[in-house]
Amino acid sequence: MATGTHPPLWGNFVAHGDEDLLAFGLLRRGNLNALAFYHSTQAIEKYLKALVLALLDPMGAVETPLTQRWLKIHDLVKLAEPCTKADSFYGQPDTRAHLKRFSEFDQVSRYPWTNQDMGNGFSSEDIPVVGEICQHLRKDLPIKCDNYELGMEVRGYFHGDRTKIHPAWDRHSHEAVQALRSVLPNIEEFVRGWDRS
Repeated sequence: MATGTHPPLWGNFVAHGDEDLLAFGLLRRGNLNALAFYHSTQAIEKYLKALVLALLDPMGAVETPLTQRWLKIHDLVKLAEPCTKADSFYGQPDTRAHLKRFSEFDQVSRYPWTNQDMGNGFSSEDIPVVGEICQHLRKDLPIKCDNYELGMEVRGYFHGDRTKIHPAWDRHSHEAVQALRSVLPNIEEFVRGWDRS
């Protein structure tokens, strides 16, 4: 059973999704575009899985979701279907079309023999779409205390407490936030507990 000291299981997906999103910024800034967009699709996939788990088990009471076969799929459209319960955005035709393309590009970046029916890959025009989808997902998750990677990195302090710095702050990457902000300028809108004062 999840307690106040342990995040729910869906929180693990949030943490890893945050790391993928930060990697997206760093890799994009370094012009490693195929890898950058691969990590952007990984962030979307992990946030989708987090949201599905949160909808199924909001309190994080399930100890091991091994019986959840959908956790092993990579099809972003299929993962988004149950998320329409949280927000109709995930079922909209434009969103579904983007997720379908992103799923294919994700597979192409892993397996070069994948047929490309949806185009030739990502372009800079996809960056705001990635940002919009990730922002929706992070906002729709029932995060009460955003001390996940992205929240801590963007704010620079614990959720709700400016005086409390993360104990492992020396190993966090401020450079990753700067890189991500150069790609997604509204990154502050992705996190909770942001105090601009």
